[in-house]
Amino acid sequence: MVAGAGEVPDAAMTFDVRSTSAALRWRYREDLWGAPGPRRRWTDPLRLTWAGTAWDAYAAYFASFEVRPSTADRAAASVWNTWGDFRNGHFRLPEVADAAADLAADVLVLDDHWESMVSSGKPHTGRFPDFDADLAYARKLGLRLGFWQSVGWIDDPAAVGLTDEDLLRGADGRPRRANWALDPRDPAQHWCLDPSSARTRAFLVQRTRELVQAYDPAILKLDFGYGLPGPDVAAPTDPALRGERLGHELYRIVSEAAREAKPDIAILLYGIHPLHLAHADILAMDDMGDHGRPEAEGHRHWSVWAALAAGTGRAVNGSSGYFWSDDVEILLDSAVLGQAGAVLPLLAASDEATPRRLAVRRALNRWCRRTVQWRPLWLDSDLGSLDTPPRVRSWGRLEDDRLTALCLRDESGGANGYDHSGRWAVIAQGDADLHSGTVAVIPVDAGHLALPEPPRPPGSSRTPAGTGTGSGVCSPRQKPTSTAAWKDG
Repeated sequence: MVAGAGEVPDAAMTFDVRSTSAALRWRYREDLWGAPGPRRRWTDPLRLTWAGTAWDAYAAYFASFEVRPSTADRAAASVWNTWGDFRNGHFRLPEVADAAADLAADVLVLDDHWESMVSSGKPHTGRFPDFDADLAYARKLGLRLGFWQSVGWIDDPAAVGLTDEDLLRGADGRPRRANWALDPRDPAQHWCLDPSSARTRAFLVQRTRELVQAYDPAILKLDFGYGLPGPDVAAPTDPALRGERLGHELYRIVSEAAREAKPDIAILLYGIHPLHLAHADILAMDDMGDHGRPEAEGHRHWSVWAALAAGTGRAVNGSSGYFWSDDVEILLDSAVLGQAGAVLPLLAASDEATPRRLAVRRALNRWCRRTVQWRPLWLDSDLGSLDTPPRVRSWGRLEDDRLTALCLRDESGGANGYDHSGRWAVIAQGDADLHSGTVAVIPVDAGHLALPEPPRPPGSSRTPAGTGTGSGVCSPRQKPTSTAAWKDG
């Protein structure tokens, strides 16, 4: 059984599990902030769904919401985020652009650290003395551009004309700071914007419009609507924006301002909840760094839940971890999810970024599915029960009942219905399914693969159904029986 809200609640929502019982709790802390009025009205406080598996129960919950289709032009794109290099202090933007273009990425997103300070919307000229020339060079390589923005943090409020009254404050009236881990021991701390303030809203709108007008980004990556203090620590002045509505309102302000400046801009967010999707065109799965090692294991768990967003008309960005050693396993699931995003390092990863790992990622960037309406075919994956969590093994992607992508793992042992050994990503190209049209076959390690052949009309010539090419370093041999094989070395 799944229990969830039917609207964004005006409180901090928590889920408590105690022994065999569970409860949703809404925390208001009216002892700190007072009540907003004599009566609180909930329009749609609770929805319950249930099914025989965990995933199906969540899918029923998601299906209870109406989600508007995304209108962003070309939101389904292979996105390369510069965070993998920026987080390590490498800011040579032309070199990152060269590497991203070589890997067939569509969009290069300038991640955290590109600004003079968090939320300035202006480039850091010390790190990027030739910023405009660097962007022009990236565009010359065929890359579109995107920009990271924090919707709720700011480092120097006074520099943009904001005062304490425009920030989230504690019960003592003093502003509070936060970070991504909500850890007061972390030296990285940021002041937090209060959307109750007219000055705060005007600042966010102006910053967003100026950024979009100056650089014409294809993607705006909005972050850290979740990295804000809860009502135990601070609260917005307007009680209607407390709890879950705080980050939601910040996303709304920035996304609407961006779309007013450029109607076809794509908004990238973290999170898949239907109530979240009004502001999103691309859903990313970062941050695998939260999972620890191996990151690929975390990606496999998250891929199950990311598939809940498959029918919402949003592009699901498979993302990556921080370590190239886990990337090939991650890309198997990304082949089904759609586009492969990345936060991997390019400038200081010569040992980990081996030719084979680079080739597999290049292949997926080139041949990934760029459609946004699909549903999963689970094959031998587990969808979760009261005893075990969901676990993806081999699975596929269905578009209008056409099978268009497969992730095949050797651990399936033939239980997925396909004759194969080793690990493979198989992706249909164009509108045909992968049993009757042209496919891209990406072998990960040594093994063989045989795809079932489609029925042929009488008198037709025999054409291999598994026609495709390898990933650059891997070239499967094509055989008349629609099999592909690749040997290590």
